[in-house]
Amino acid sequence: MAETMKLSNPNQKRDGILRKFRRFGKQKKGVSAIEFALIAPILIIMVLAGVDAVYALSAKRKVIIAASSIADLGAREGEFSDQDIQGLVNLGRTLMVPFNVNASDVIITGLRVRPNGTEAEVLWSDSVPEGLERAVGTTVQLPSEFTPEIFLIQSDVRLPYTTLLPVFRQFTDGEASFTLQDARYFRSRSGQDIPRL
Repeated sequence: MAETMKLSNPNQKRDGILRKFRRFGKQKKGVSAIEFALIAPILIIMVLAGVDAVYALSAKRKVIIAASSIADLGAREGEFSDQDIQGLVNLGRTLMVPFNVNASDVIITGLRVRPNGTEAEVLWSDSVPEGLERAVGTTVQLPSEFTPEIFLIQSDVRLPYTTLLPVFRQFTDGEASFTLQDARYFRSRSGQDIPRL
């Protein structure tokens, strides 16, 4: 029996490999899964970033409402006692719930606008926690021009805000929190100075 040897053609091998690559390139199975695997982390981060942004805007809005309410109600008082100050602080903190109100700072200041209308003298100041109040007799720059020689109540509210996602710390220099703050000025409703008892 004569053994015949089959000689392989190198062109046939190359054509076979090319056919396999073409067949692989034409396959559409699993493409959706790969695309989803590539896009899903980006979409998840975008959704979570949106939720965190809305939460931060909500916190900022609550700080503005608290500062405005404190100054508005304070301008209606005839005089300020310790209980009045604490009541206004409690009101402001209640308005900022569900955020970390125990870490918030509230400063309530009685001001007399100077003749130039852009500066005011501190007549009295209280803060919670203590130690943040303004020194009596110091000058405060006003954000806009006011009628000279009127009495103003200024309320400053500061609330530390911590982002919900640790991944955002890399965009804020490693800090996951920042302070939201607002200051509001209201003229005394009576037109008279409101004394601090």
